[in-house]
Amino acid sequence: MWIIILVAILSFLVRYRAAIFSTLVYHHTIYRVNAARDTINFRRFNICTLGERLLLRALPNRRLTATFGINNAFTTSDPQVYKNFIRYATHPWDQHQQLHLTSTVRILCFVVILHFLFPGAQKIDLQAARDVTEDINRLWVQSKSALDPVSKREQDRLVARIRQMLPTTEQVHNYTSFEEQANPLEIILPAYETLWRVVLLTYVHLAFRGISSDGPRVKTESLAREILAGLTTHLGTGTEEESTILMISKEALRLYPPTKRIYRATPSELHTATSTPTPIIVAADIESLHRDRFIWGHNAHDFFLPRMSQGLTQHQKDAYMPFGLAPHLCPASNKFGERMVAMLIGTLFDGLGTSGTGTTIEYGDGQLDGDRHASLPTGREDAEGWHIFH
Repeated sequence: MWIIILVAILSFLVRYRAAIFSTLVYHHTIYRVNAARDTINFRRFNICTLGERLLLRALPNRRLTATFGINNAFTTSDPQVYKNFIRYATHPWDQHQQLHLTSTVRILCFVVILHFLFPGAQKIDLQAARDVTEDINRLWVQSKSALDPVSKREQDRLVARIRQMLPTTEQVHNYTSFEEQANPLEIILPAYETLWRVVLLTYVHLAFRGISSDGPRVKTESLAREILAGLTTHLGTGTEEESTILMISKEALRLYPPTKRIYRATPSELHTATSTPTPIIVAADIESLHRDRFIWGHNAHDFFLPRMSQGLTQHQKDAYMPFGLAPHLCPASNKFGERMVAMLIGTLFDGLGTSGTGTTIEYGDGQLDGDRHASLPTGREDAEGWHIFH
């Protein structure tokens, strides 16, 4: 009898193996989404207070405090420092200001960030901005190595260079708490570091790798150029035309999320952000969820412009977390981040050009140079050899 039962089970599994496998993968994918969300919003840790949440955010970021000497919402366990940062970051900046590849993009993003965060910073030396952005990138990479710690002298030199670019206290708006802080990187770094790689990768993808013969992806470059042509007229208006522009930003934030992984320390380390024990760190892999084919379909790794305007499923809405989740949702989530991404990509389209306007790109990589449909690498140092030619 048991042989008959075993044969029946095996026959069932063979007949329905594809459906069973698909169902298992589907449920595993949903589990990953929920696990990531529960990590980001602290639900898995069963904690309640703001101070506890801040500490679980701060512990994975201790390397940034040691590297840059910053004490902001991402590195502090002090609720008041957190509240001051959020109040400053959500200041209602004028979103109608108009500003006309790896180093160039970093400089552009850095200068624009300074303009928005410090409105009096009008004359910024581009060579100085280049030096500062190269130093930030070098120190960020260096901060990940325990064998090569960043010295206090390097910290101070970087901060001094940035302070030379900023206006005096009398030239800026009436908000003293942050202006009196010794380190401007506390407010600059979160905005700049989450922006420049999104802008770089999206510009390259749309400007040079968007043409395909696969149905709806035909001539993505020319379509993006057409949409971005309306930036100066529609950005910041809240109109349907702006929504069309921002679908580029939304898809950019999906394919190239500003933070690829969000880290939390476990509650067992609820002591101080500078405690001696090495914390146990858990991570929510945002990039893999944003590119999961079971969630986003067969074209999950493509930049599909209409995706965000077609309406997302509930699973897609749950998996889409470019700005994190409440209770610590990024202040730029209120369309400011999307508008900034669109404005900078549009500036690059206009200033540097695209394949459709005669500009060419060389990656210094055999696979990328030989196959325009190969996926762009997203590592911090992967784009250092990219050059464009007019």
